[in-house]
Amino acid sequence: YRKKAKCNAKEDLEIKSEIIEFPKVSDHKLYIDMLKNFTDAINYGEKLIAPGREGVGALLLTNGAYISEKKMCRIELEEIIE
Repeated sequence: YRKKAKCNAKEDLEIKSEIIEFPKVSDHKLYIDMLKNFTDAINYGEKLIAPGREGVGALLLTNGAYISEKKMCRIELEEIIE
């Protein structure tokens, strides 16, 4: 990031904002749909809408961001798997 940045001071940054609205879906319905899909995958072999691999990847990325900030350096995600 630092090598590609067009500015190096926060005063030089241009602030942009964008509002993206998504349709409102109740959390309750999302969990019901996910749990139903999970049971259907076990009972009938349906494809999972939220595979565990996706959750592990999201968790790995989030942990990597926290560790990188704490160490104040770039890290490889493979480092935090071990």
